Amino acid sequence: MGLPGMTRNRMVGQIEHKGDVTDIKFMSENFLLSTSSYGHLNVYRYTKKSNQLEPDKDSNIQYDLENLMNKQLHNFPNNVNAEATAIAIQPRETTNPEILTAGEDGNLVFLRLVNPNDSQTIKADTSTIKAILWPIPNQIITASSSGMLKIFDNRSTQKPTCKFYDLAHPRDPINCLASATSSIHEVAAGSSNGFITLWDVRNLKGSQKQIRPHQTNIWELLYYSDDKILSCSEDGSIVIMDLHKSLPTEKITNKYQRFSINSIDYHESTNILVGGGDSTYILMGELDL
Repeated sequence: MGLPGMTRNRMVGQIEHKGDVTDIKFMSENFLLSTSSYGHLNVYRYTKKSNQLEPDKDSNIQYDLENLMNKQLHNFPNNVNAEATAIAIQPRETTNPEILTAGEDGNLVFLRLVNPNDSQTIKADTSTIKAILWPIPNQIITASSSGMLKIFDNRSTQKPTCKFYDLAHPRDPINCLASATSSIHEVAAGSSNGFITLWDVRNLKGSQKQIRPHQTNIWELLYYSDDKILSCSEDGSIVIMDLHKSLPTEKITNKYQRFSINSIDYHESTNILVGGGDSTYILMGELDL
């Protein structure tokens, strides 16, 4: 179902972003992280506008966003900017979690926001790392433009413990990864041809299921529940899929965002869906499923 202008799932905040938004994640109830096409990691604080302020008659803007940090993390040896492609946040750590970014340079960069200059870089791939997933503290999964997925144990080695790929589409670049809400061994991968492939990392002999909600690049996947997954695409839409039925239940479009949507994230307690892309804006909306 199309939602021009997000009449039900409406935009409530936006801010200009230096470069294309390549990934975006909620860090807490008041902080957002994003990566950019210039190789930067950004930190934002968002706060709800005071009820005493005069409402904007031309919009539904309810949140102020403030950029707190803009740090270059990825570049090539000749000092040319490399795109920062993805963010992951250390799971099960609430006070000072480690942040992980991936880039076009094939590097993984680990840092903590309390001391962002103290970072660790790992050369994880010779291709562009398109996506990273940190489902449990000691397991990191990467996906690359070559179509290869790798599993790392970040406690012991900089080399992958396992490699796998989609036998049906072995050369399709994998753009994004997501793990199920309660079954973290279930991993979804989104491809350049609009396919979502479901894997069980305990048994990698073959994929479990494949569905196609888009006809072009899927840039981000997000589990809303174990049976519902959201995808955003180069086509400028967000699709909500019922995984049991393998059918889309809703398609969200927005008159403010006619460009590719590169990344989305959802904060359960505030019911806010945030997204960004080639429009160089970060958009916030209230999600009603």
